[in-house]
Amino acid sequence: MNSRKRSTCCGLLALLLVIVALPAHATSPGKNGRIAFVRFNSAVGFFFLYTVNPDGTDERLLTTLPSFFSDWSPDGKRIAFDFFDSDGNEQIATINPDGTDLKQLTSGPGIHEVPNWSPDGSKLVFDYSPLLPEEPGFFTSIYEMNADGSNSHLVTTTIDTFDVEPKYSPDGKEILFVRIRRDITPPDGFQPEALLVMNLDGSSVRQLTPWGVAEHPNWSPRGRWITFDENTPFPDQIHPFRVSHIFRIHSDGSNLEVVFNGTEFRGVRNATFSPDGIKMLFTHHGDIEVIDLKTRQVSKVIKTSQFIETNASWGVKPVN
Repeated sequence: MNSRKRSTCCGLLALLLVIVALPAHATSPGKNGRIAFVRFNSAVGFFFLYTVNPDGTDERLLTTLPSFFSDWSPDGKRIAFDFFDSDGNEQIATINPDGTDLKQLTSGPGIHEVPNWSPDGSKLVFDYSPLLPEEPGFFTSIYEMNADGSNSHLVTTTIDTFDVEPKYSPDGKEILFVRIRRDITPPDGFQPEALLVMNLDGSSVRQLTPWGVAEHPNWSPRGRWITFDENTPFPDQIHPFRVSHIFRIHSDGSNLEVVFNGTEFRGVRNATFSPDGIKMLFTHHGDIEVIDLKTRQVSKVIKTSQFIETNASWGVKPVN
């Protein structure tokens, strides 16, 4: 577990502990539809998947499978999500927005996590390991499969890094992902991370951000911007600055800027653009909030005192 301190499943548990003691995107411009998110149910000790309208109304529980990350299909008619099966392995499934027609796409040991739809809806990209985080030799690679779960295949081939959280570019030509270095373990335990982009076949890998702490990247609908949360706003800083912020950067690695300033470690995380590109959705102190990118005004979507909500994804409004 320590060798990959930012594996998604472990990161969410760490998030929970931090909050109690006080880790998706639109693929093309369109009208804003419903929002998916996960809520921690303390009675059973798991996160469950919900959807809600952008104004916080009409909340619906989709499944009681222990879920973490979700992503809407480009037409807004299906949701891909990861979950833990009865054997403790993490799998990927899709479901209708009303909670019907659940289809499990992956099986077997290990973790299949953070699924993301291709812009044409025909494929899903995700990170995978045949081992669990606590098992010796654990590392993660980027995989791709058809939207029905067939033809799963390797995209990244390095065994010296953890490659996680892949996202297709809106034009479908590249994959954005987080790379975590395994060859460096600083005294504070935070292994260096960076955002990278590659071609669909894993070639032409280029680095967008310095080695530091960069997580949960998402593209803007037209591909101009990439948003992410980071605890290390200074290039090449070894020890993370203990306040998390929401950043965005041009897709060529230029024009890094802060979108939202946090006030404490892991206070904000996992920002994603609205389908129309005007707003940004993110987690703030265990609630789901939205920021208007023009006025920088922040409002609540989901706010509860008794629950923790996180990892929201914003779907496009389906065309009937």
